[in-house]
Amino acid sequence: MRRLLRQEEGIALLMALGFTVVLVILVSSMIAYTSSGARSSNLSRSRVTAQSLAEAGIATAASIINHAPNASLPTLLGCTASGTSSTVPCTDLSIAGPGGTTYLHGTYTDSSTSGKWTITAYGDVANPTGAADVKRPLTATMTIIPGGLINNLSVWNYVFSTAPPVAGCELDVNGNNVILDVPTQLLVGGNIQAHFDQPHK
Repeated sequence: MRRLLRQEEGIALLMALGFTVVLVILVSSMIAYTSSGARSSNLSRSRVTAQSLAEAGIATAASIINHAPNASLPTLLGCTASGTSSTVPCTDLSIAGPGGTTYLHGTYTDSSTSGKWTITAYGDVANPTGAADVKRPLTATMTIIPGGLINNLSVWNYVFSTAPPVAGCELDVNGNNVILDVPTQLLVGGNIQAHFDQPHK
């Protein structure tokens, strides 16, 4: 009986089994941690992409306004018109971008002295975890100062010369190929010399 109590042949098997269980738990924890970190990194990258797409939407809307023949057109950015201002419903303009899609629309509010565009844009990126898409909204406003003979608010209605006054003329529009379409306003810091053979009508 004493000899049987002193026998330890089975302890090695128990120790090996214990080490195996600990090793399996350790490896599983490392795999879970690594996978969680990768998912978090991919989700963070998707959020940054959505933010970049939203910022690109604001820039695109500003470009559309600046290049429009009439920057005060209330339907310019997808909304319906209510008199000289915009109203809902609005239809988002969609632009495919790197990694996702940009959606934007804008409402124009007209006043007697100026106008204001309220631009809403958001980036839409697929969620790498398989959940709902990652979206990042962004809002910006642009104030439009009236100008021109028909209250056309386009920035292209102005020609501005910043040359300071010196001897002679800083802006000379003499020549056969000079065309100034109405409405156009010349803003000159110095002197201007102009000659028109035939008045523009």
